[in-house]
Amino acid sequence: MSNTPLYPPQAPTPPGAFPDSIVKRVYLIRHGETGANARGVLQGRGIDLPLSERGCHQGVALGEAFANVEVDLIVVSSLTRTRETAEYIHKYHPRAEVLEFKSLDEISWGEWEGSESVPELPILWKKWKTGDYEAKAPQGESVFDVERRAVPEIYKVILNRPEKCIAFVLHGRLLRIVLSSILTYSLDNMDYFPHHNTSVNVLDALILPGEHYRDPAARAVQAAFRATGSALPVDLVGELVEGLPSSAVKDRPACLTFKAVSLDDRRHFPAGLIAEMKATTRW
Repeated sequence: MSNTPLYPPQAPTPPGAFPDSIVKRVYLIRHGETGANARGVLQGRGIDLPLSERGCHQGVALGEAFANVEVDLIVVSSLTRTRETAEYIHKYHPRAEVLEFKSLDEISWGEWEGSESVPELPILWKKWKTGDYEAKAPQGESVFDVERRAVPEIYKVILNRPEKCIAFVLHGRLLRIVLSSILTYSLDNMDYFPHHNTSVNVLDALILPGEHYRDPAARAVQAAFRATGSALPVDLVGELVEGLPSSAVKDRPACLTFKAVSLDDRRHFPAGLIAEMKATTRW
């Protein structure tokens, strides 16, 4: 185990930022593998399985990667696979509080939960690709449903909690939705964010204090923060425009902006695990 932190250092407060501006480090992590993942089963919030043996090995590698990384708050969904994965990080940060939110559960696939083959699934993907974000599986959730419940919860945690280094352990499709929403202010870019079990997305969050975000200079500071050193292509670094039809979140905190530092980071994977794992592109 190396004593050198694996992830890039946190961004400093950008030039031109107002006094008392805060930068927080945010880790958005996918849970370890379950038996359903290994079999290619559609696994949403309706399936609550523990980690598989391989998932536990992934968790060990993840925990070791965070051994020398500052973490003072851990956030999980209500599902077992995120809680068990988070325990491997908590082992090295026993003083970090662990918060659980049902609003951060994976998307519900409704009647398709637990299926290995769903002939209608490509039709649903096509609807999402063409902007029909209210489309859903029978008795399931749409991606707009998930965005409405998950993104405001993440905003609240980052803005209202005092901790400055927060690790969220979440789910694959939910992460696609959240990353596309908070980084590009749209769900049009969900497919840009692939994920592996226990891969890590590293973000920095700039919070402007008080009413300073209303200052005309604030937009320039936020835009420079988002773009400088971003892991996103320039054409995906979104501007905050309220009321876009490609997002269900209509009231975003104007004081908060994110920079993508590293996406789908797998540097902690042991060589043996890398050979076994493939990116999840379907869900």
